[in-house]
Amino acid sequence: MSTQENLLRLIDPLDDRWLDEVLDYVQWIQEVADTLTPVEWERVQRGEQELVQGDRVSLSEWRRQHGI
Repeated sequence: MSTQENLLRLIDPLDDRWLDEVLDYVQWIQEVADTLTPVEWERVQRGEQELVQGDRVSLSEWRRQHGI
């Protein structure tokens, strides 16, 4: 199975609420910009602060919380 086929297989059953997030991410990785917007930079800083404080959750717990 090709990467594209595998990606389409994974995306097809997703709930509509996640499709917007996937679309945003795909559009984001296609952008040529090599700098972060102020909003993106703020999110990175907030995420780093959360990690330093020990605020994290395992992938399996995150999936359980989001019904994935």
